[in-house]
Amino acid sequence: MMDIVQHCLSLVPVPYLVPAFSALRFIWSSIQNIKINRRQVEALAKSIAQLLQMLQREYLAGRLREIVGGIPGGAAPGAK
Repeated sequence: MMDIVQHCLSLVPVPYLVPAFSALRFIWSSIQNIKINRRQVEALAKSIAQLLQMLQREYLAGRLREIVGGIPGGAAPGAK
């Protein structure tokens, strides 16, 4: 499939087909961007998973303090 698309994109269209070729170029460009975005989102998910894994490990090892109510090692705001 890619071969025929690449071939069509390399053609100089006849005048009446210019809009159709332009639409194909737009669609093909969008598909390429989706592939790039997918790789970026997968890389982001992997980074988040690695961060969460490290935080879990550090907390279980006692090297992190629990944050209660947004204050490290403290009580919830407004608590006395």
